[in-house]
Amino acid sequence: MNTKLLFSTLLLTLIIGTGCPSKDSISTKPRRGKSEKLCNNNLKDPGELGVDCGGTCVDRCQEVLILNELLIRNLAVVDSEMATSGDLSFGKLMERLAPTPEQTKDLILSFLTTWAGPQKVNGFTVPARPEITESLIRMWKRADSVDLEIPLAEWNPKLENAPFRLLAITNRVDLQNLDRHSAGEGRLTFGLAHSGSNDFTIIFEYNLPANTEADVIEWAQTWHSLSKFDNNSDEYLDLLKKIVVSFTSDPQQLNQLRTNEGINGILKGNFNWELRELNLQGNAFKEVSRKQSPDQGWNNSKELAAYITNNQGEITDGTHELKNDFDGNHFMAGNTVYSEDFVWKVPGLEDDSPEVLNLNAMTCSGCHGGLSPNTDFTHIKPRPIGKPADISPFLEGDLAVRRSSVIELLGLKPTPLTTSNFPTKRSVRGPEMMQVKSLLKKVKKVRRVH
Repeated sequence: MNTKLLFSTLLLTLIIGTGCPSKDSISTKPRRGKSEKLCNNNLKDPGELGVDCGGTCVDRCQEVLILNELLIRNLAVVDSEMATSGDLSFGKLMERLAPTPEQTKDLILSFLTTWAGPQKVNGFTVPARPEITESLIRMWKRADSVDLEIPLAEWNPKLENAPFRLLAITNRVDLQNLDRHSAGEGRLTFGLAHSGSNDFTIIFEYNLPANTEADVIEWAQTWHSLSKFDNNSDEYLDLLKKIVVSFTSDPQQLNQLRTNEGINGILKGNFNWELRELNLQGNAFKEVSRKQSPDQGWNNSKELAAYITNNQGEITDGTHELKNDFDGNHFMAGNTVYSEDFVWKVPGLEDDSPEVLNLNAMTCSGCHGGLSPNTDFTHIKPRPIGKPADISPFLEGDLAVRRSSVIELLGLKPTPLTTSNFPTKRSVRGPEMMQVKSLLKKVKKVRRVH
């Protein structure tokens, strides 16, 4: 029998004995030796139920849990040693931002004294609020058990005594922007370490560096891996610490530091809130214009109406980034002083028009002010020790939106949001949440940075 005939006979025998492989088995079953690569390529390959999930890749098929990977505020984290004096603490974040450990004090003082004197920011005078500087420094000195009158030059603040308590760690992969080499932000929010009065928050906002869509998915997968574990377990805490250290170790990745406080009003008997924004420049924090917030002097003005008309398309689409200047005028705020019922008004437009609603949703003053009821100035509330931070109804509703964006990004099957995966005891279908959901539906196109 010649070689051709022998091969044909063997092939026919094989087909009769085993049957032809199905199309599905050809396209979905990874070749031998390729399984590990396909399960770590940040793609939704044939046969997978999500990115690197399903088929032979079952490790990342867990549900997207808000409290594990999107808004982390459980006591096992925020009251842990790593949050009070370790890698997640205010002091250690500052130490990693300083060029050397010895320069940490100078960096901290540049932050603590930002309210000490008036400043010029984008052409606007930001007035001094020295009571805040005095109050923060006194709180720290008391914790250090030193003379309150000791000069700053002689005071060596102990990092573990910083008067700031961790409130939450936030995953904002929904803010991804590859034009800016960003997969979004990782954030740590702190409040004053006192009774938990709702009067002061500070947020460290770090870029999650990315150059490709695969990089964005890798960050989303990294955060998502937290949902594999009980968020009180050692495995969870160890992984969370590694993730936070990974994005807080490079000072160049700090996008900004934001403060939101009403303590000045409490001290003066006049409860007014102020938002400030600081950038790291060298080894000091410098105040910069308040992103996405026009100066409030422009509210209900013909200039604001002209600005809306000039940028109407982007504002309606929710993609607009407010400009520092417009028509020869300084436009972006140096700081923002606002009330809980503050909203932007535009001559010639109804308050519920898409342009005005989107303007309020994209600006810090509107979103922390009167856009949504019961915000009370802060979306993540300061807390006493032993109690998780409360959050605003608006943030709770927005977390459901962020959860959906992660599910979509990872190609997972959408799952209903149950009360067990809801951040607070509010009913998913309660009247307050239904009102928030209605608002979020109207401003769904807006990239909310708050």
